[in-house]
Amino acid sequence: MVVGLDGKGKMSKSLNNHLDLALTPIETRQRIMTAVTDTTRRYRKDPGHPDVCNVAKLLTYFDTPDMDTVRLECINAGRGCVDCKGTAGR
Repeated sequence: MVVGLDGKGKMSKSLNNHLDLALTPIETRQRIMTAVTDTTRRYRKDPGHPDVCNVAKLLTYFDTPDMDTVRLECINAGRGCVDCKGTAGR
């Protein structure tokens, strides 16, 4: 199951929590920037939890060659949620 951008249930067009393949790169980036990420991470300096982060999971569906680095930086607070969203929007 692919979790929707709202972090609740599956990605669905009817729930408007989906990524449309026909979107332009700018529109895709705008949609991804609205995505729910790690709800347990309150501040950028706090360690992240990529195993529960919606955007980190989305990155695993695509050919993200530096995913191991992304995970490590997230866990060590070297990367913030907005950074991951920027990676997903490329």
